[in-house]
Amino acid sequence: MFWAFDLKESNTTNKAYFFPGLVAHATDKSTLEVVADAITSAPGCRPENISSFASFAKFIHERQYLGLEMDMLALDLVPVEKSRLKIYFRDRRTDFRSVKEMMSLGGRIHGEDFDVGMRNLRSLWDALIGTSEMSDDVPLPYNNHRTAGVLYNVEFRTSSTTPKVKVYIPVRHYAKNDSQILDALGDFLADQTSKLPDVVIDSLWTKRYSDCLYNIL
Repeated sequence: MFWAFDLKESNTTNKAYFFPGLVAHATDKSTLEVVADAITSAPGCRPENISSFASFAKFIHERQYLGLEMDMLALDLVPVEKSRLKIYFRDRRTDFRSVKEMMSLGGRIHGEDFDVGMRNLRSLWDALIGTSEMSDDVPLPYNNHRTAGVLYNVEFRTSSTTPKVKVYIPVRHYAKNDSQILDALGDFLADQTSKLPDVVIDSLWTKRYSDCLYNIL
């Protein structure tokens, strides 16, 4: 278990993270079963209030053959009606087609906003990892490190019927270096902000941060 904090100008939110693996091993259950038991037994988390979790659980159950790894369960330490429950899970597949599958939860999340988001994600993914010439079904080079693959975060709120999915682009294992990451991110942000009125981005911040990193190293 560990703690984290959202540091905002107006307030600070405490968060707690739990690792279900040990309990799953001790009770001969899957990590998702342990997480489900914890969620459904928590105060205020009646099944009718967290239907978005049931949708996610069904999605995972339908894909048991993938061996998706449930790494962590997190929650905000605030009143239950304002709290977020988050499950972090890892998929060892690294092709972008699998990313689409996870981000949409097998088509459960869809619509124009989702399509725009996926196009932006593909653009950033290609820039960071250098996959612009690769088709969606081509995986990244094999890596057997514990943190290889792609990590996702699925967020649930009470009375919300649709989960929110986030992806952590695996630059640690698949990008060239810190400088390339910063350049790619800076170009992506500049492109995004150029589409918005009255938004200015400092083009020098990426180089400054990159120089700082290299000086530290």
